[in-house]
Amino acid sequence: IGSGGRDVFVAAAGGAGVRLLVETLESSEDDAQSCACCVALLNACHQHLPSREALLDCGGVQALVTALASENIEVKTAAAGALLNCAATAGCAEAIREAAVDSRGGSASGFELLARCFHAAHPPLLRARAAGALFNCAAFGPDTRVGLLEAGVVKAVAGALVAAFATEETTPTPPSRAANHAKHPSAAAVAAAEETTLRIQANLIGCALNLALNPTCKAELLRNGAMPPLVVALRSSNEAVQAQASTAIAYLSDKAEPRPG
Repeated sequence: IGSGGRDVFVAAAGGAGVRLLVETLESSEDDAQSCACCVALLNACHQHLPSREALLDCGGVQALVTALASENIEVKTAAAGALLNCAATAGCAEAIREAAVDSRGGSASGFELLARCFHAAHPPLLRARAAGALFNCAAFGPDTRVGLLEAGVVKAVAGALVAAFATEETTPTPPSRAANHAKHPSAAAVAAAEETTLRIQANLIGCALNLALNPTCKAELLRNGAMPPLVVALRSSNEAVQAQASTAIAYLSDKAEPRPG
Protein backbone atom coordinates (compact mmCIF):
# COMPACT_ATOMS: atom_id res chain seq x y z
CA ILE A 1 0.00 0.00 0.00
CA GLY A 2 1.10 3.55 -0.63
CA SER A 3 1.69 6.27 1.90
CA GLY A 4 -1.89 7.44 1.53
CA GLY A 5 -3.17 3.97 2.35
CA ARG A 6 -0.96 3.82 5.42
CA ASP A 7 -2.27 7.21 6.54
CA VAL A 8 -5.80 5.88 6.31
CA PHE A 9 -4.83 2.75 8.22
CA VAL A 10 -3.18 4.69 11.07
CA ALA A 11 -6.26 6.91 11.31
CA ALA A 12 -8.67 3.94 11.30
CA ALA A 13 -10.82 3.31 14.38
CA GLY A 14 -10.23 6.80 15.69
CA GLY A 15 -6.48 6.65 15.19
CA ALA A 16 -6.17 3.18 16.72
CA GLY A 17 -5.37 1.11 13.61
CA VAL A 18 -1.86 0.16 14.67
CA ARG A 19 -2.88 -0.31 18.31
CA LEU A 20 -5.65 -2.74 17.39
CA LEU A 21 -3.21 -4.81 15.35
CA VAL A 22 -0.75 -4.88 18.24
CA GLU A 23 -3.46 -5.91 20.70
CA THR A 24 -4.51 -8.72 18.38
CA LEU A 25 -0.89 -9.87 18.08
CA GLU A 26 -0.43 -9.80 21.85
CA SER A 27 -3.52 -11.89 22.52
CA SER A 28 -3.24 -14.27 19.56
CA GLU A 29 -2.65 -17.97 20.15
CA ASP A 30 -2.90 -18.79 16.45
CA ASP A 31 0.28 -18.74 14.35
CA ALA A 32 -1.52 -17.79 11.15
CA GLN A 33 -3.18 -14.82 12.84
CA SER A 34 0.09 -13.75 14.50
CA CYS A 35 1.89 -13.94 11.17
CA ALA A 36 -0.82 -11.86 9.49
CA CYS A 37 -0.55 -9.19 12.21
CA CYS A 38 3.24 -9.03 11.80
CA VAL A 39 2.95 -8.74 8.01
CA ALA A 40 0.38 -5.95 8.38
CA LEU A 41 2.72 -4.08 10.75
CA LEU A 42 5.64 -4.71 8.38
CA ASN A 43 3.69 -3.04 5.58
CA ALA A 44 2.39 -0.22 7.78
CA CYS A 45 5.89 0.73 8.99
CA HIS A 46 7.52 0.69 5.56
CA GLN A 47 8.79 4.23 4.97
CA HIS A 48 5.98 5.63 7.14
CA LEU A 49 6.94 7.54 10.27
CA PRO A 50 3.39 7.93 11.69
CA SER A 51 2.97 4.14 11.76
CA ARG A 52 6.30 3.69 13.53
CA GLU A 53 5.40 6.34 16.08
CA ALA A 54 2.02 4.71 16.66
CA LEU A 55 3.73 1.34 17.07
CA LEU A 56 6.12 2.79 19.62
CA ASP A 57 3.36 4.56 21.55
CA CYS A 58 1.31 1.39 22.06
CA GLY A 59 4.18 -0.92 23.01
CA GLY A 60 4.14 -2.70 19.68
CA VAL A 61 7.90 -3.17 19.49
CA GLN A 62 7.78 -5.47 22.52
CA ALA A 63 4.96 -7.43 20.89
CA LEU A 64 7.06 -7.88 17.73
CA VAL A 65 10.11 -8.97 19.73
CA THR A 66 7.92 -11.51 21.51
CA ALA A 67 6.74 -12.77 18.10
CA LEU A 68 10.36 -12.98 17.01
CA ALA A 69 10.90 -15.56 19.75
CA SER A 70 8.18 -17.79 18.25
CA GLU A 71 9.09 -21.33 17.23
CA ASN A 72 7.03 -20.84 14.08
CA ILE A 73 9.41 -19.78 11.31
CA GLU A 74 6.78 -17.83 9.37
CA VAL A 75 5.84 -15.77 12.44
CA LYS A 76 9.53 -15.23 13.20
CA THR A 77 10.28 -14.09 9.64
CA ALA A 78 7.31 -11.72 9.52
CA ALA A 79 8.23 -10.24 12.91
CA ALA A 80 11.82 -9.70 11.75
CA GLY A 81 10.52 -7.83 8.71
CA ALA A 82 8.35 -5.57 10.84
CA LEU A 83 11.29 -4.88 13.17
CA LEU A 84 13.46 -4.10 10.15
CA ASN A 85 11.03 -1.43 8.96
CA CYS A 86 10.28 0.11 12.35
CA ALA A 87 13.99 0.21 13.31
CA ALA A 88 14.47 2.99 10.77
CA THR A 89 13.28 5.28 13.60
CA ALA A 90 15.55 5.89 16.59
CA GLY A 91 12.82 5.41 19.18
CA CYS A 92 11.93 1.99 17.82
CA ALA A 93 15.59 0.98 17.67
CA GLU A 94 15.90 1.89 21.35
CA ALA A 95 12.73 -0.06 22.14
CA ILE A 96 14.19 -3.15 20.46
CA ARG A 97 17.26 -2.77 22.69
CA GLU A 98 15.08 -2.51 25.80
CA ALA A 99 12.63 -5.30 24.90
CA ALA A 100 13.12 -8.67 26.57
CA VAL A 101 11.53 -12.10 26.23
CA ASP A 102 11.88 -15.27 28.28
CA SER A 103 13.72 -17.60 25.92
CA ARG A 104 15.76 -20.79 26.35
CA GLY A 105 15.44 -20.73 30.10
CA GLY A 106 16.46 -17.10 30.48
CA SER A 107 15.76 -13.57 29.35
CA ALA A 108 16.84 -12.50 25.87
CA SER A 109 16.84 -8.95 24.50
CA GLY A 110 15.53 -7.96 21.10
CA PHE A 111 19.12 -7.58 19.94
CA GLU A 112 20.00 -11.10 21.05
CA LEU A 113 16.97 -12.61 19.35
CA LEU A 114 17.79 -10.86 16.08
CA ALA A 115 21.37 -12.10 16.23
CA ARG A 116 20.16 -15.68 16.76
CA CYS A 117 18.40 -15.42 13.41
CA PHE A 118 21.81 -15.46 11.69
CA HIS A 119 22.01 -19.23 12.18
CA ALA A 120 22.55 -20.99 8.87
CA ALA A 121 19.62 -23.30 9.53
CA HIS A 122 17.22 -20.37 9.27
CA PRO A 123 15.72 -19.34 5.91
CA PRO A 124 17.70 -16.70 3.99
CA LEU A 125 14.85 -14.19 4.12
CA LEU A 126 14.81 -14.33 7.93
CA ARG A 127 18.58 -13.84 8.05
CA ALA A 128 18.38 -10.91 5.63
CA ARG A 129 15.64 -9.19 7.62
CA ALA A 130 17.35 -9.72 10.97
CA ALA A 131 20.60 -8.31 9.59
CA GLY A 132 18.69 -5.36 8.16
CA ALA A 133 17.03 -4.62 11.50
CA LEU A 134 20.41 -4.65 13.26
CA PHE A 135 21.92 -2.53 10.46
CA ASN A 136 19.26 0.10 11.16
CA CYS A 137 19.65 -0.13 14.93
CA ALA A 138 23.43 0.27 14.75
CA ALA A 139 22.96 3.62 13.00
CA PHE A 140 21.48 5.24 16.10
CA GLY A 141 24.03 6.54 18.54
CA PRO A 142 26.63 5.36 21.03
CA ASP A 143 24.19 3.83 23.53
CA THR A 144 22.65 1.57 20.92
CA ARG A 145 26.03 0.40 19.67
CA VAL A 146 27.13 -0.35 23.24
CA GLY A 147 23.89 -2.28 23.72
CA LEU A 148 24.64 -4.31 20.60
CA LEU A 149 28.12 -5.08 21.91
CA GLU A 150 26.81 -6.15 25.32
CA ALA A 151 24.19 -8.38 23.68
CA GLY A 152 26.87 -10.26 21.73
CA VAL A 153 25.67 -8.90 18.40
CA VAL A 154 29.08 -7.62 17.29
CA LYS A 155 30.65 -11.06 17.54
CA ALA A 156 27.60 -12.58 15.83
CA VAL A 157 27.84 -10.10 12.94
CA ALA A 158 31.50 -10.96 12.43
CA GLY A 159 30.71 -14.68 12.41
CA ALA A 160 27.84 -14.21 9.99
CA LEU A 161 30.07 -12.16 7.68
CA VAL A 162 32.64 -14.95 7.63
CA ALA A 163 29.92 -17.46 6.76
CA ALA A 164 28.33 -15.21 4.12
CA PHE A 165 31.62 -14.84 2.24
CA ALA A 166 33.06 -18.27 2.95
CA THR A 167 33.19 -19.10 -0.77
CA GLU A 168 34.18 -17.12 -3.83
CA GLU A 169 30.51 -16.65 -4.70
CA THR A 170 30.31 -13.12 -3.39
CA THR A 171 27.51 -12.54 -5.84
CA PRO A 172 25.60 -15.69 -6.75
CA THR A 173 26.24 -16.73 -10.32
CA PRO A 174 23.39 -18.16 -12.36
CA PRO A 175 23.36 -21.95 -12.36
CA SER A 176 24.67 -23.69 -15.46
CA ARG A 177 22.21 -25.00 -18.01
CA ALA A 178 22.97 -28.49 -16.83
CA ALA A 179 22.18 -27.55 -13.24
CA ASN A 180 19.05 -25.79 -14.35
CA HIS A 181 17.99 -28.81 -16.30
CA ALA A 182 18.64 -31.08 -13.34
CA LYS A 183 16.88 -28.97 -10.70
CA HIS A 184 14.36 -27.11 -12.87
CA PRO A 185 14.37 -23.85 -10.88
CA SER A 186 12.29 -21.10 -12.37
CA ALA A 187 14.03 -17.93 -13.48
CA ALA A 188 12.04 -16.04 -10.84
CA ALA A 189 13.19 -18.41 -8.08
CA VAL A 190 16.83 -18.05 -9.11
CA ALA A 191 16.55 -14.25 -9.21
CA ALA A 192 14.84 -14.17 -5.81
CA ALA A 193 17.53 -16.35 -4.25
CA GLU A 194 20.27 -14.12 -5.67
CA GLU A 195 18.56 -10.98 -4.41
CA THR A 196 18.14 -12.41 -0.90
CA THR A 197 21.80 -13.48 -0.77
CA LEU A 198 22.86 -9.97 -1.73
CA ARG A 199 20.54 -8.53 0.92
CA ILE A 200 22.14 -10.70 3.58
CA GLN A 201 25.62 -9.63 2.50
CA ALA A 202 24.78 -5.93 2.20
CA ASN A 203 22.95 -5.80 5.53
CA LEU A 204 25.73 -7.60 7.39
CA ILE A 205 28.31 -5.24 5.90
CA GLY A 206 26.11 -2.32 6.89
CA CYS A 207 26.01 -3.64 10.45
CA ALA A 208 29.80 -3.81 10.53
CA LEU A 209 30.09 -0.35 9.01
CA ASN A 210 27.88 1.27 11.65
CA LEU A 211 29.31 -0.75 14.53
CA ALA A 212 32.84 0.28 13.57
CA LEU A 213 31.97 3.85 14.64
CA ASN A 214 32.51 2.59 18.18
CA PRO A 215 36.18 1.82 19.02
CA THR A 216 35.32 -1.16 21.22
CA CYS A 217 32.96 -2.60 18.62
CA LYS A 218 35.63 -2.07 15.97
CA ALA A 219 38.16 -4.03 18.01
CA GLU A 220 35.62 -6.81 18.57
CA LEU A 221 34.88 -7.04 14.84
CA LEU A 222 38.58 -7.28 14.00
CA ARG A 223 39.21 -9.81 16.76
CA ASN A 224 36.47 -12.05 15.35
CA GLY A 225 37.66 -11.99 11.74
CA ALA A 226 35.41 -9.40 10.10
CA MET A 227 38.08 -7.93 7.84
CA PRO A 228 38.81 -10.89 5.46
CA PRO A 229 35.18 -11.30 4.30
CA LEU A 230 34.97 -7.56 3.68
CA VAL A 231 38.00 -7.82 1.41
CA VAL A 232 36.31 -10.70 -0.43
CA ALA A 233 33.20 -8.53 -0.79
CA LEU A 234 35.20 -6.03 -2.83
CA ARG A 235 35.08 -8.58 -5.66
CA SER A 236 31.30 -8.63 -5.69
CA SER A 237 29.71 -7.70 -8.99
CA ASN A 238 27.10 -5.76 -7.01
CA GLU A 239 28.11 -2.10 -6.74
CA ALA A 240 26.22 -1.50 -3.49
CA VAL A 241 27.99 -4.41 -1.78
CA GLN A 242 31.35 -3.16 -3.10
CA ALA A 243 30.71 0.38 -1.88
CA GLN A 244 29.60 -0.68 1.58
CA ALA A 245 32.55 -3.05 1.92
CA SER A 246 34.97 -0.27 0.97
CA THR A 247 33.51 2.05 3.58
CA ALA A 248 33.47 -0.65 6.25
CA ILE A 249 37.13 -1.45 5.54
CA ALA A 250 37.99 2.24 5.79
CA TYR A 251 36.27 2.51 9.17
CA LEU A 252 37.88 -0.66 10.50
CA SER A 253 41.30 0.49 9.28
CA ASP A 254 41.03 4.02 10.64
CA LYS A 255 43.50 4.53 13.49
CA ALA A 256 42.11 7.90 14.46
CA GLU A 257 40.63 7.90 17.96
CA PRO A 258 38.23 8.57 19.38
CA ARG A 259 35.32 8.13 17.03
CA PRO A 260 31.90 9.47 18.07
CA GLY A 261 30.96 6.07 19.49
